[in-house]
Amino acid sequence: MNRPSALKILRKHIDDNYKTHSAFAAAMGISNALLSKCINGDKPMPNSILKAVNITRVDSHDYMRVK
Repeated sequence: MNRPSALKILRKHIDDNYKTHSAFAAAMGISNALLSKCINGDKPMPNSILKAVNITRVDSHDYMRVK
């Protein structure tokens, strides 16, 4: 799975289950700033988030490499 596909799944999960990115970040135990950096590709997405939204075929470092 490539980064755009992973982001699409993540965004859909947030839209379907949370009202805001901030609510999702709080539920995942990370700051909203970190979530934004991950979504923008500035930081690797924590594996715990990838697993939480069933993005299991991409690891956080692969997520960063595929831009």
